[in-house]
Amino acid sequence: MRDGPRERLHRLGPRALSDVELLALVLGGGAARASALTLARRLLDELGDLSAVAKSEAAALARLSGLGPARSASVAAAGEIGRRVSTRRLEPGARIEGPADVHAHFYEWLRGCETERFHTLLLDGRHRVSGDVLVS
Repeated sequence: MRDGPRERLHRLGPRALSDVELLALVLGGGAARASALTLARRLLDELGDLSAVAKSEAAALARLSGLGPARSASVAAAGEIGRRVSTRRLEPGARIEGPADVHAHFYEWLRGCETERFHTLLLDGRHRVSGDVLVS
């Protein structure tokens, strides 16, 4: 009998899993007519790759066949976790040392946006962050 994604993850670690297997684990279970692996394959086929899946809104994911609100929320949450882990967000009070800090703060949040976004990073007189405002 072939191991499923969960067993392979425990035996080999998460890096050994394919994108489809990882996504199947996030989805949790299958639907009435499709296994979690089938749903994951369908989702990747429709959206292209994990990056596109991670950028998708929960409401848009819920409209895809077999996902629904619970599974789409899990997928959207997993994408947000990945974004937060890979991003250095500047908390209020953090000091800005230069442009690299601003880039690190915004890069993951803004890359791949479909529409232009204009943010203002609010600083005090000592270059400490006091806020981040989405202007448009």
